[in-house]
Amino acid sequence: MAPEPSGELLQPREPRCPLSTMTPEHSTRWSAPAINNSSSSSSLTVQEQQEKYVICIRGYSLRRKEQTIYPGDNFRQLAQFLSESTQNVPSSNDNGVRNKPSKFVVIHLYENGREKQQIEFQDSVSCLEAIQLPSLQPQSGSVIFMRGFPSSHWLKILGTHYRVDPEFFRRHLEISQSKVDYKLSYLYSSGPRIVRLRVTDIFVRPVTITEEELISKRQEAARALRKYQMQLGAGGNVGESIIRRISYHDGTYFTIEHDISIYLKRSDRRGWYALVWNDVGRDLSQCPSAPWTRQGSSADQIPDLAPVCQPIRMYRERGSLAMNKNFIASASINRTAENLYQSSCLLPQAYGSSLNAQFIPDHPMYALSEIFSFAATSEHQFLSLIASLIHNEVYSDSRPPEFAVTNLKYAKDLLDDHANSIQDNMRFLIKSDCVVTESRRDPSVDDRVKSVIEDYTTLLDTASKLSALCLQGMTIIANEARLKEARNSSAQSKRSETLTLLAFFYLPLTLAASLFGMNVVQLGQGSVSIGWALLALFGFLMFQMAIYYGAKRVNEVVGLVDERLREALR
Repeated sequence: MAPEPSGELLQPREPRCPLSTMTPEHSTRWSAPAINNSSSSSSLTVQEQQEKYVICIRGYSLRRKEQTIYPGDNFRQLAQFLSESTQNVPSSNDNGVRNKPSKFVVIHLYENGREKQQIEFQDSVSCLEAIQLPSLQPQSGSVIFMRGFPSSHWLKILGTHYRVDPEFFRRHLEISQSKVDYKLSYLYSSGPRIVRLRVTDIFVRPVTITEEELISKRQEAARALRKYQMQLGAGGNVGESIIRRISYHDGTYFTIEHDISIYLKRSDRRGWYALVWNDVGRDLSQCPSAPWTRQGSSADQIPDLAPVCQPIRMYRERGSLAMNKNFIASASINRTAENLYQSSCLLPQAYGSSLNAQFIPDHPMYALSEIFSFAATSEHQFLSLIASLIHNEVYSDSRPPEFAVTNLKYAKDLLDDHANSIQDNMRFLIKSDCVVTESRRDPSVDDRVKSVIEDYTTLLDTASKLSALCLQGMTIIANEARLKEARNSSAQSKRSETLTLLAFFYLPLTLAASLFGMNVVQLGQGSVSIGWALLALFGFLMFQMAIYYGAKRVNEVVGLVDERLREALR
């Protein structure tokens, strides 16, 4: 058990371990203990350094608003998570599929223009006890991948060894999102080294559902996802995939969203490293309680997961097809659930397949461009799906207008949220202090980073246009509904005119027939000729016409007088 934080940490003064949520200046001075990186930490064991890291975070989380203008309420969840000594860390002896140890951490280390080594660490207890992470060397670059839900042991190991800003861990662990949360919005200055990419997986249902079932599915999925996230945060297995959102778009397609958080730290003397935390760990078939697996009882009801299709250059100028062998990563896939295997599961093993290793140690943004490109491709596929769905909603005659407007509003909310995420990614790409175009030693490095920025610019423009198209589509549908209602009113008016015309002749005829249909012979009046009936009918018709045209003439005169009076008043 880690010792309790001292009272000195709780005093309302300048914090000894300032975090990035204070000010940008404080963020640059954050210094967690590192393994074998300074003389001050050489006397501490690894466990003591990790305890010191946790104590610092817990001490800051206990700061109250009555003591300082830098309260630590938003770090309480992280402090509680790191303080837990027992978590669901699978052991190597477990036989279950969900508890089977996975490669939670994969490290790519680049030195002297080449990849020095690729190290993979499992999340088993025996591995955590004997962990030895490589130290940063001058003129080197490291990309550290984390996969899925973590354990407190891993966060303490990585946070202590690489001096990770706790703000990075805190943001990514915000799994369960309430309807109203003022803490989910961040200023760029609060975490200039942190960026969060969004990856969207598209699912295709084998059986189409109705509009009523679609609305019910959306409500059910929101409740099920919230329950799943709460269960995951309370005690999830290490390496289990984290799902941020489930969106049902129509009767056939639905999507799930993951995040890839990146923490980039660069030092002129010690090189640089990037901590890449991917929500995707184990494939979705190993999450039986997840809402996306509840599509039916039989095997043919399992939805099909579309891959993220990234473009690669296979044709070269010399006329030969080129395929890098590193594009194909070996992965252990459960063949019975192969259609639920996600493309982003292969990112840690396949990283660097499209990059030139000699540029990676000197250019961190070039090293991260492959991850940004993957997320951009996923976003492009999502926007293409939304574009086709918008077209179907606007120009479909079979769909009721109220359902179409609801679906368009649903799509617009998603597009606005994705546009904000894309804008944050662009801000990180453009304002990062690592994007330096004048010091490029090779044009391909600068071109690669520029192409990524152009891709995200295009994505932001597309998302904004699609959002505007949703508004335009809702306006079109509303106008068409009004036009249809006007046409129905016109048709009803014509039917009323027909009935009025029939009544114009029917009423006099009925009155005449009623009068002359009586047995006048019994009244002593003698026989009555039929001509009298026709004469009475003609008289009734003339009387009705006189009333009709008289009223019409009166209305014309009143309208003319009213118009003359208005002209006179002008």
